[in-house]
Amino acid sequence: MNETMRKKLSPELLEMIEQHRVPDPVSVIIQTDDGLQDVDRQMLDNIGGKLVDDLWIIKGYSAKIPARALEMVVLPGRVTLVHLDGDVSA
Repeated sequence: MNETMRKKLSPELLEMIEQHRVPDPVSVIIQTDDGLQDVDRQMLDNIGGKLVDDLWIIKGYSAKIPARALEMVVLPGRVTLVHLDGDVSA
């Protein structure tokens, strides 16, 4: 795993990778400097991913991507964080 992945992936995703438990496809939330852009839609098409929702309020989007594509998703400099998407409970 490269340093960029360690900096941009959430602790949950890092743990799943280390334990070889990443589902395929994996549901993620990708936060960027400037929210969902056409370049993101193109990247998702290129990696075989699917846009789920535009999360403009947090400058991001949710997507289902192939597990092997996690390395590609973190490469753009405008991507700030990639979180595992799932149910939230309090």
